[in-house]
Amino acid sequence: MSLIAGSRLLKTRCAFRSVVVGLLLSAPAWGQIGSENSSLFGSRGQGGATYVNNALPNPPLGNPSPYQPYSVAVGPNACVPTSTANGLAYLENYTTGLGFANPYSTSPNSFAQVDNLSLRQQTFNLTKTDGTAAQNYSNLGGTYTDYMFNGTRAWLNANNPANNITLSGEVASGTPGSWLPSAFGANTNAALNTTPTAAYLAGLLNGKNNAVELTIEWGKYVNNVWQPGGGGHEVALTSINMNTSSIGFWDPWGFGGINPANTAFLYEGATFGANVSVSNDGYLYVTYPTVVTDSDQQPNEFAVGADGSTGRIVVAMVETIAVPEPASVIMLSWVMVSITMVRRRTMRG
Repeated sequence: MSLIAGSRLLKTRCAFRSVVVGLLLSAPAWGQIGSENSSLFGSRGQGGATYVNNALPNPPLGNPSPYQPYSVAVGPNACVPTSTANGLAYLENYTTGLGFANPYSTSPNSFAQVDNLSLRQQTFNLTKTDGTAAQNYSNLGGTYTDYMFNGTRAWLNANNPANNITLSGEVASGTPGSWLPSAFGANTNAALNTTPTAAYLAGLLNGKNNAVELTIEWGKYVNNVWQPGGGGHEVALTSINMNTSSIGFWDPWGFGGINPANTAFLYEGATFGANVSVSNDGYLYVTYPTVVTDSDQQPNEFAVGADGSTGRIVVAMVETIAVPEPASVIMLSWVMVSITMVRRRTMRG
């Protein structure tokens, strides 16, 4: 794709843009509830990402890229690698909390690994204000969806020596084509043309051994027709409850202000939880709570999502760790206790 021609889609891939809340959508499906312990997730914010990628926006443009002079730190567009790191940290804390070995040779819960993921996922950020070589732009960039899967797989190959974490996910047919410039690699298991549903997400959360990252495409529904708002954002899912029309997630942008923070913000609960509903075309439609007023917000300015921004979930990426279920762990513990008791009785006898 042409980067400049597609800049409107890419510009806000990991930044927020205020949009008007759409029309009332169909009622939620009942009984689709799932959650994970949100305290086990990483809470890194994308503002702490410092990696500079000089080889993008697109490999076919050559290496070095003609855009290399305009590459800057990926922070404003690093929602994908940051949310991926926060999700991978959940698997680390969940597994070690059960008493099993750390699945990673290097913990993902650091800005160094956010930068490592940025490199592997080929996240980029371009800023050009000198008036030369075509138009000026600021914070133009993001992470392509297929690169997100491929880069995560590459990170796991290098940092999960036990090879006990699998990758999978769903990519809806409505995902912008400009977000898919290449192809999904081996062992990424992305189900294409498949829309993530509440039942799918709740099932993953209730399994407890899954980390789930969601891609939200900004926009709104007008007369039940999707109107893209430009770009999107990545978050780490923590809960969904269609009975209360609520969804929870760690947002790497942080809370408040027009610039990304170094600490993610947890949108969860009655006060800060985001609203979720099901659109007539089957997408989960998310509305951020209106709890922040940015008094100096300018037209087209990157704004925090908590101003009521809306979007639909088009991609779910899932990392799954193979560990015994908690019930199995309890049973194994009782077996070990029983064996110990038998041995003691034998020795005494």
